[in-house]
Formats: sequence, structure tokens, C-alpha cells
Amino acid sequence: VPEPANNFLAFSEFPNLQNVNGTYEVKISTSGGTKNVYVTRLDATTVTAVSVSCTHEGTKLGTWNGTQFVCPNHGSTFTG
Repeated sequence: VPEPANNFLAFSEFPNLQNVNGTYEVKISTSGGTKNVYVTRLDATTVTAVSVSCTHEGTKLGTWNGTQFVCPNHGSTFTG
């Protein structure tokens, strides 16, 4: 697997990520096709990426509420 040419994310390029707890939905390519993920800024230098789909039933998760993502279908929670 080739190494990425750039392994950092410039917050200035994504207005939603310029503040802590900001979230941006992106589509990524994988060997199995494309997937949508939430990229969320956790602190001054850290982001996390979480699938937008609940692992239980595939329902789209709600956005980051500052501590977790919540499935609106059955209330499961996912932390970054």
C-alpha cells in the first residue's frame, strides 16, 4: 500500500473543522467501494473519522454532539 503524500489535514481548508467539535461529512474510496464518514475535530490538533452509518442497522448517525454520535433509530452511541 503506498504511503499518502500528505498525512495531515489543514483545518483552514474545511470551515466546519476550524473549531473544536466541528464535523465534516466526506466520501472516501476503499477497496470495497465508497463510504461516507464524519471527520470530527476533537481538540486543537486531533480529528477522528467515524462511519456515518450505525453498525447495528445502517441508519445514518446524528452529528457530533460534543461527546458522541447518536443513532436516531435506536439510541446507540459512538464516541470518537
